[in-house]
Amino acid sequence: MQLIFLFFLYWAVFNPLTGAVSVEQNTSGANRIALQIQGGSESFPDASQLQLARSIGITLLEVDHPSRFSDSRAAGFYLLLNSPLWYHTPHQLEDTGRIIDEIYQHYHSASSWNGNTIAAINLLNYPDDRSSRFHRNLTEISDSLSTLIGKPLYYRSAHSAIPVLPDSLSFTVSTVFASDIPGQLYSPVIDFRPSNSASESMAALQDVLNELLEFDDSIIIFPAGWFFERIEKQPDLALLFSVHIRGNEVTFPLPVDDMRFPDPNPGVILLFLILAIFVIHYRYQPTYPFFVVRYFFNHPFFVTDIMENRLRNSTPGLVMLFKHAALNGLFFFCLGSYFISESGWNWLTTFYPAIFWNTFPGLTLIILGIITAILAHFISLAWIYLLNKSLKSPVQVIHLYVWPLSLNLIFAAFLVMLVQVNASLFWVLIVAALFVIVWFTAFNVAAIDGARFLQKRQALNLFLTVGIHFLLIVSVILFILFTPEIYEPLHWLVMIP
Repeated sequence: MQLIFLFFLYWAVFNPLTGAVSVEQNTSGANRIALQIQGGSESFPDASQLQLARSIGITLLEVDHPSRFSDSRAAGFYLLLNSPLWYHTPHQLEDTGRIIDEIYQHYHSASSWNGNTIAAINLLNYPDDRSSRFHRNLTEISDSLSTLIGKPLYYRSAHSAIPVLPDSLSFTVSTVFASDIPGQLYSPVIDFRPSNSASESMAALQDVLNELLEFDDSIIIFPAGWFFERIEKQPDLALLFSVHIRGNEVTFPLPVDDMRFPDPNPGVILLFLILAIFVIHYRYQPTYPFFVVRYFFNHPFFVTDIMENRLRNSTPGLVMLFKHAALNGLFFFCLGSYFISESGWNWLTTFYPAIFWNTFPGLTLIILGIITAILAHFISLAWIYLLNKSLKSPVQVIHLYVWPLSLNLIFAAFLVMLVQVNASLFWVLIVAALFVIVWFTAFNVAAIDGARFLQKRQALNLFLTVGIHFLLIVSVILFILFTPEIYEPLHWLVMIP
């Protein structure tokens, strides 16, 4: 708490301001509001909005770079210089020299525009601060920059509970989501992230603001666009924010959310489309029910029929391959919806914009899943066919390979249901594992069935198919787990709240 007080004492004494708000006014309250402005000059509040902020008592702006607005527009405000570094993993933080240089150059560039009003510098946004290596790396970074810059330093955590700070950091910004308010606040500096529901956001904000009064000094950061939008719709909020700045409890009038139809769920829609394909296929393809029963309940006769070319029609197999590719897209979407948070989606759309579209990143997961399945199916079919001389037609390989994949329609349907009801992690992982096991087994069973009809070198064929397939899968898993550049971003993507 003393660090936050020293931070404000520092910029009150050494950073005199000109403008509508005096330094005495700036330092008179212990509860402060900061507005976060991200993007270019077009996202910067206009003159009337800034005047409104000053009248409320807001004197802090968190900005990406002061060059994006003029000195006159920022008159009367101190600046929190946001970091250009987002979502760093422990492995990325090992490169402390690069990070120190990048942050210092960012500060040096910003200070040439508006150095006198920069009150503090953010080092990192949403790093993986649950790693045991994080504190060591952050200490080295903050110690060096504290010497180079000589201004208060902080970082933004994706969590509401924060780890122990290095001595060279003045404070940490902890993130609180309106949709998931923690039982208690662990930091007096809060980055408040509203939800799509105005009533939920204002109810959560009321609790957070009143709980912040328990700290001697506090700061709460709002997205500037959301802040002014709410005041425009509820003008009385301006007075209530002033009440908080003066250290008093507030009671917000809760707005009524606009009535609108819920957004369509792509997972449910895709599942119904796949079920429709299944019903049509079952109804109009007479061989489908006959052979699917024979595959599971009289498997040796099924394989004999296929190897003797009694099922020459490739349509059932091709339809099932297409259906399973769609199921895999549904599988990717369900896991993404369950494990990836809003912050994780923001990360994906920020760093991989060519793959994950910001308007609807979930759709890209569906497409990615479908493309992955199509490529995997093609490789699997070619792998079995080219290594087995007893197979005379690609149609034989398709039918040996594709029928067990019918089970994944059941597991995908269960997965959609579990994700919709936000079921426990245990059941989601069990159903997801069954989906993967069916796919993994389909290749191996098809390869074994085909090898039974070879006149010689059956063992070699099984090694080159089943054996290499198993070794390849295990090698890929181990490679991912023991490659920090791959594993740590995936782990942080799942763990980030």
